[in-house]
Amino acid sequence: MALEDYLDEPLPVDVGGRTIEVRAVRVRQIKAFMAAIAPVWAYIGATAAEETPADPMLFMVMHHPDDVIAFVAAGTGVDREFLADLRTDELTLLAEAVLTVNMGFFAQRLIPAAKRARETVAAQLRGTALSPTSPAAGSA
Repeated sequence: MALEDYLDEPLPVDVGGRTIEVRAVRVRQIKAFMAAIAPVWAYIGATAAEETPADPMLFMVMHHPDDVIAFVAAGTGVDREFLADLRTDELTLLAEAVLTVNMGFFAQRLIPAAKRARETVAAQLRGTALSPTSPAAGSA
């Protein structure tokens, strides 16, 4: 399956003896997800151009597991206690899946949809802008 296929279908990840279906975050999850992923994303972004000795997500799991658990819990709805009991490789795998699915969703769906909406509103505003000869709104 290609990444595009996971935007609508869950990405199954087998960890801790169960299958977690990773999906793009829902509106009710966005605030917690964005707050929780900020420190992880900052580290990944800062090290993207550098030669790092280890995978950035593995580094985050090893050195900042609470941050990783927070964003995985926010992105999947899985209980933090379950996530804390996973092996390091399992949490890394699940965190990478959550990041991949959601960054794909943001890049391929949300950002283009927001851009189209902004362009539509801008076009409508330009079309309804007051001309110099038309009365101002609310005056008559």
